[in-house]
Amino acid sequence: WVRRSGLGSIYGNMTHDRAGNLWIAADRNLQGYVYTNSGQLQQLALNGWVECVAVDKLDRPWIGMWNSGAYVKNGTQWIQYDTINSGIGSNVVHAITVDSRNHVWFAHPSIHSPQTPAKGVSVFDGSTWRRFNTQNSSLPSDEVRLLVADSTGNVYALCLRGCAELVVRFDGTNWQSVSGADTTNYSAYNGADGAAADNSGNVFFGTDPDLALINGSPRYASGGIIRRYNSVSGWTQYPISS
Repeated sequence: WVRRSGLGSIYGNMTHDRAGNLWIAADRNLQGYVYTNSGQLQQLALNGWVECVAVDKLDRPWIGMWNSGAYVKNGTQWIQYDTINSGIGSNVVHAITVDSRNHVWFAHPSIHSPQTPAKGVSVFDGSTWRRFNTQNSSLPSDEVRLLVADSTGNVYALCLRGCAELVVRFDGTNWQSVSGADTTNYSAYNGADGAAADNSGNVFFGTDPDLALINGSPRYASGGIIRRYNSVSGWTQYPISS
C-alpha cells in the first residue's frame, strides 16, 4: 500500500476505469480527484462541490455535484448537464449508477432547504432523459440517497421516508418494494452510506456505526452493518466489528 496525502477522507465514493485511473470524490474542499495510471494525483477543474463518481460502459467518468448537476468526460472535454440545459431532475446529484444498458441513473435528495427539495431519480439513455418521483411513479419517497445497478440489469434505490430507509427495485416499468426491506428487519435509521454490486446478482448496502433499527428496535450498531440482497436468497446482514 502507498499512502497518498492531501485528500482527507473519502467524502463520496471512488471508482476506477479500464485504463487504471482512480476517480475519487474527496472531502478536501469537496473536490474531485483522479489518481492516474501514471501515479499522479490531479484535482478535477469542475464548477461546484463533488458528491459522487461513476464510470459508464464506454469508460467515461460521470461526476455528481452538490448543486450544479452532473459532468461527464467525453475525450478531453467535460460536458455539464444541469436543469437549464438538460432534462436532469435536479442540480443536486448525491449518487450515480450505470445499468447494463449503459443508462446513467442519478439520485436527487434535498439539501435541507425549501428552495432545493428532493426530486427523486433521473435516468439518461444517451439522448433522452426520464424522471421518477412520487407524483409520476411508485417511488415511495423523493429522498433517494443511494442507487446501485446489479449484474442482471435491475436498479435499486434506497429512499428515506421519515426515519425509515426503504429499498425498491426498478422492474423496467416502475418501482417495486424489495421483500424484507422495511423498518422491522433490514432498514437503517438514516445511516446507509454506500451501495455496491458484484457479478453474481448480489447488491450490498453499508450502514455506518450510528443508530440503526435492528429487528424493530433502535440500537447502536458497533462498527456498522453490511446488508446483502439477492433476488433468490433475500436479505443477509453482516455486522462489522468496531
